[in-house]
Amino acid sequence: NAYGMSKVAGEMCCFMSRGHALETVILRLANVYGPRDFDRVVPRFIESALAGRPLTVYGGQQILDFVHVDHVVDVLMKAGFGEHVDGPMNIGSGQGVTIAELAERILEISNSDSSICWKPSRDVEVSRFVAETAKAKKLLGFEHRHESLYRLPELVSWYAREARPEQKVMTGVAV
Repeated sequence: NAYGMSKVAGEMCCFMSRGHALETVILRLANVYGPRDFDRVVPRFIESALAGRPLTVYGGQQILDFVHVDHVVDVLMKAGFGEHVDGPMNIGSGQGVTIAELAERILEISNSDSSICWKPSRDVEVSRFVAETAKAKKLLGFEHRHESLYRLPELVSWYAREARPEQKVMTGVAV
């Protein structure tokens, strides 16, 4: 798949750069969430909850690592300006959350009466990814000190207040 091939290509770039005394870093980001994201699981669930529509959950037992965009920006800055930062490293909270738990938390935070529409897992779903962040902690001083979804209440408020009408229409939310 293209994602796997891009990871291999990145590894090759790191390998080749070593021969030229260049430091190369690859940041493998967990599931980033935050404002202005409109086509992934967190914003889809939030938009559905705010609109009173059911949240469609495929399987629900998949365990994923979520990290807020603000943390990712901090890491990007540290990686770009850090010394002796080399090779691939994972950026995430280091904590796993099931998709079912994510859906339930969003319904609770948004005070939504929406239901969850349970569907069978899809073959393309990642069943488990929790970032191993020890290298990022060692080289960048990055340590996620909060529960992975601690910024969800703020994000739900942002979507309720700021989501633009064209984005709401695009995802089926009534304007």
